[in-house]
Amino acid sequence: MRAAVGRLAQFLAGYPAEARGQATAPQVEPGPLVIESDRIQIVTAGSVMPLLCSQNDLVRMVRVDGPEVTKECDQGYVSAHWSLEAARVRMAVARATGARPSAQGRYELRELLIVSTVLPRHSDPRQANVFLREPKHPIVGRDGICEQIDRLIGGRG
Repeated sequence: MRAAVGRLAQFLAGYPAEARGQATAPQVEPGPLVIESDRIQIVTAGSVMPLLCSQNDLVRMVRVDGPEVTKECDQGYVSAHWSLEAARVRMAVARATGARPSAQGRYELRELLIVSTVLPRHSDPRQANVFLREPKHPIVGRDGICEQIDRLIGGRG
């Protein structure tokens, strides 16, 4: 441990002063972060799953208080969930609202996409998931699809 501290001190000595402030994690104000949404989903690379309570009802509220995350459904069941981490929920709220990840308060969102624990914490769910990613094929998901198919079949594309 002492050797690691020594190496870390050497590394930080060469770190520019203005970058030190940016590298410091923002202070989180006391108080919970409460998110209410009709669609709270856990995102992996290959799936988008609704967050459910222990009774299999849709979860409509997530509460982050320090490192603790709890979920609550419409029936009032409150519980923790293995796929919810405070940092991941905070990052999801920051992406959805444009707020800092350290924000506190109550937010009502249309949709909250939380990156699963199987993906890196900093992952953008819309880029990490195959279904949420922008289509790469020029036809898929575009307007005028029938006209484009006709041009391709007719050799005019």
